[in-house]
Amino acid sequence: MNARELFALSPYGATVRFSNGQPKPPARFNKKLREWESHNSAGRFVRAEQADPSAQYSREGFVLQTRHAIIIMQMCFGLEGSNTFEIEQTPPPGTILAFTKFGRDLELQAVCLTEGEARKWWDRNRHSTSRILEIVAENGERLPFTLSEPGEPFGITGEHAGEAMRLLASAGAS
Repeated sequence: MNARELFALSPYGATVRFSNGQPKPPARFNKKLREWESHNSAGRFVRAEQADPSAQYSREGFVLQTRHAIIIMQMCFGLEGSNTFEIEQTPPPGTILAFTKFGRDLELQAVCLTEGEARKWWDRNRHSTSRILEIVAENGERLPFTLSEPGEPFGITGEHAGEAMRLLASAGAS
């Protein structure tokens, strides 16, 4: 799929493989191989950037976050790029996504598979920007919720409170 299709279809937290279409060089060519790997890899979909008509320079695009040893890199892709993309894995139902505000857009900070992981992340990461937690529903929809006091279950907000509580319970059981 191209960048525009990925921008429209990819959920936050999805693992996305990207490629520039070049063949992989032999392992003996270290520099060429490292360069190829920087353009042919996989990352987590963490931010979608909407164009701002009032800004002097603004473009639509998205950011994929990749991990190399101890370095976390964020790669920005415009919608008119020539790379090809493939969604390898989407967050399963019951996954908790933690976001911060990045300008006008949301940026994914953590993907937590359990309530305990989400609580630990929440306690360790006191960002000054607003934090938003969402849970992935079975249909892929993201349902917002808030944290209650420690030791209590998550407090769920919104019209899908029952479904979100059921997803948290089933994710904790598995």
